[in-house]
Amino acid sequence: MLTGLNKHVLEQFKKTDLIDLLGEENVCPAEPRFGTAVNQAVDRAEAWMNQKNQMKE
Repeated sequence: MLTGLNKHVLEQFKKTDLIDLLGEENVCPAEPRFGTAVNQAVDRAEAWMNQKNQMKE
């Protein structure tokens, strides 16, 4: 998972199809407010972990 990508890097990822390899759900672009992208990544990671744990039950 990548966080805090600026718009130029994100555009390059899209042009080179790297975004498809990573999955858009695993990329959190930079946000004006400090820490927002990291918080988004943590929320997504927790949701993924919860989903995996439910599949085990």
